[in-house]
Amino acid sequence: MSEETNEEINTIAEFMEKLNKVKEFVKYRILKKNKYTIDLFYRGHSNKTYKLVPSIERVSNEIHFNVCALEEALINKAKNEYPVLFSETDNPLDLLVKLQHYGIPTRLLDITANPLVALYFACEDKNNPKNNDEDGEVFIIGNQYETYFDNIFYHDIAKYMGRSDFLSANKITLEVFFMEILSRNKHITTDIDKYITNNYGEDAILKMINGLYFIYPPRLFERLYLQQGHFILFLNDYEYDKINKIINNHQFISPIPKDYKNIIARYIIPAESKKHLLEELKMLNITESTLFHDDVDKVCKNIVADFKGRYGR
Repeated sequence: MSEETNEEINTIAEFMEKLNKVKEFVKYRILKKNKYTIDLFYRGHSNKTYKLVPSIERVSNEIHFNVCALEEALINKAKNEYPVLFSETDNPLDLLVKLQHYGIPTRLLDITANPLVALYFACEDKNNPKNNDEDGEVFIIGNQYETYFDNIFYHDIAKYMGRSDFLSANKITLEVFFMEILSRNKHITTDIDKYITNNYGEDAILKMINGLYFIYPPRLFERLYLQQGHFILFLNDYEYDKINKIINNHQFISPIPKDYKNIIARYIIPAESKKHLLEELKMLNITESTLFHDDVDKVCKNIVADFKGRYGR
């Protein structure tokens, strides 16, 4: 991790200065290894106590509901209510992206390729205004971009990890896990097989299910484009018994530790600096209206609020 971790941001100028340092650090690391490119992503929390965990896990904790059963029930309910919108023909990742867009909890965690968007969300929380009086937090997250196969694995995670019957048995062998998640018969698995062969079989499978999965989604909605949105896809937790080669599945999802290897830096946004930062962001056209321009209700409410701010007494 960078030495920039946990410093405060009070102005956009400070933020940009730190970003430049991080990019130089990343560039040096790439040149040193001369193997991978590193994509930088950002996430902003309005409350620094928040964890890096997807919404499906947060909701399951609130209502004390099994995360897999909850996910399956929500998806089935959404498909039943809006069969045209949430179609059976959607590929699994696109379905999760749609659900996330419309506010259904999923195993996707929102991130952005635009640091100023993350800064905005660290300063402003319309859903929970109390957080505007709390210190926020901005994360810089690196994806070591190494393509060894396409989205086959990602789609299978999206489809099968939330299927309650798949996890109904607590323990399955590594081979069964592999067959169920990594090599569905309907897929052409040449790239996966080649990768596993070249990376020592079992270790390759464990590497794949231990990593973070960064999703580069198609721009299905205007908001994804406006916010330069991307996602991290989460697997369910598991334990692996190397002696018996058994995977013990859990029906919950753990947060990404804030000192995880992919977290290049994180910065605290003091509560007293949020208002000033939002004013600076407004000058750069980073506002709720521009980030949620496809939400007519929000845009119209902001038009009224802007007039009140300009001409109110």
